[in-house]
Amino acid sequence: RAAAAAILSAKDLNQNLLSLQLQEITLRHQTAQTPVDLKEVELSTNMAALADLTGTLSLLGDWPPGQARQAAMEKAATIAAGQSTAKALDWAQQIPDPAASADAIRGVVGVWSEHEPLAASEWLPTLAPGLVREAAVDRFAETIAALDPAASLAWATTLIDPATRANRLETTYRKWVTTDPTSAAAALSEIPGLSPADLNQLRTPPAPSAK
Repeated sequence: RAAAAAILSAKDLNQNLLSLQLQEITLRHQTAQTPVDLKEVELSTNMAALADLTGTLSLLGDWPPGQARQAAMEKAATIAAGQSTAKALDWAQQIPDPAASADAIRGVVGVWSEHEPLAASEWLPTLAPGLVREAAVDRFAETIAALDPAASLAWATTLIDPATRANRLETTYRKWVTTDPTSAAAALSEIPGLSPADLNQLRTPPAPSAK
């Protein structure tokens, strides 16, 4: 409260509000523990980034690793990509921490692949194996799943991390099979490297959740 009062007492009210927004996301990230808290971090970051993108991006670079930084970094990157994909990509790829860079890349690719999926797909092969590539490919496959589920499955097979790969394959397939079961089943059977057990798990509908 004292910090907020000091900020509001200054002459430049616009700058004061920007400072308050940056303090808000800093406070929220320090106390975030639940999904609701993380959503609040994301919403606060959205407001701060819309008002002061440069200041917000700079602030996030000093946050320690964790779910709060992941949510905030991805949201800020989404705002940045909406203004300039090229600049957002440049910023995201220059973040020293690979995990933070991957979080930012997810946000950028999410926006980019919605508007220019072909350009995004041509950029993905330029990435070296690692956290950034995994994040970029996973988000790209997720974003294009409704438009081109076959391509989404194909990109998912290039993911290195077994858990991420299995999750993306399952998510895309389960959505596709509800609209075109024949094509989905055919595409699934052609994916290289899937064992009979893998195929059986993907084809088995999940058990209904308990109420």
